[in-house]
Amino acid sequence: MDILSNGRFDLGLGQGYSHYEFETFNIPRKERGPRLRESIKLVNRLFTEDKVSFEGQFTTVNNATLSPKPVQKPHPPLWIGARAPKAIENAARMGYHLMCTIGPDPAPLYIQTLKEEGRNPDDFNIAQLRMVYCAETEDQAWEDAQDHLFHLMDFYQDILSEANDAEGDDRPLPFDNPEDIRHSAFADVGMIGTPDQVAEKMETFCQNFKCTHFIMGTQFPGLDPAKGTRSLELFAREVMPHFKNR
Repeated sequence: MDILSNGRFDLGLGQGYSHYEFETFNIPRKERGPRLRESIKLVNRLFTEDKVSFEGQFTTVNNATLSPKPVQKPHPPLWIGARAPKAIENAARMGYHLMCTIGPDPAPLYIQTLKEEGRNPDDFNIAQLRMVYCAETEDQAWEDAQDHLFHLMDFYQDILSEANDAEGDDRPLPFDNPEDIRHSAFADVGMIGTPDQVAEKMETFCQNFKCTHFIMGTQFPGLDPAKGTRSLELFAREVMPHFKNR
């Protein structure tokens, strides 16, 4: 991908969290952190060395070669997706960019750990994820999105509550049905509404969160792709100009 994009590829990695996936592959979830760190060491060597022999706790290779090499030297930028405090600290200690998701903001701990490691936080990127959907009216936006958001949140609640990686993961959802979402605490986090409402929520977000890369979750499970496209077009036309010079 780095070659096809002429050096514009970033590699995102994460240790995983779904108990279903670990059970399927018969891997103890307690090994996920050590496995990720060991894998990163191996990947970095494959990016930068011609022949790699490596004997780790989980992986062994002899005279392995990665060819062709990436355009970016020594390798494409690496991002770590993290929600648990220990994973956030490890991302900073290893010197990689941070990908965040919905939940407690990991950026303060990440920045603090970078400083403790003697690194300049200005040299690192933080990506934040939010659910975004625009429509001509607030009622239309929620009518389009609420059923699909409910399915999404209900699915992840089962996984996240079992993993319990971040503060609050074990709490029940703050709504019982799709119609209640717009009146719940989630409505303050989800950027759902008219372009003006979404722009206002984005402005509040910019004031309260450290973010260099904004990730939009827009095509919710089961949502008609035509509606998702219209939402993106509305966002591009009426919301993005407000933030052009940020």
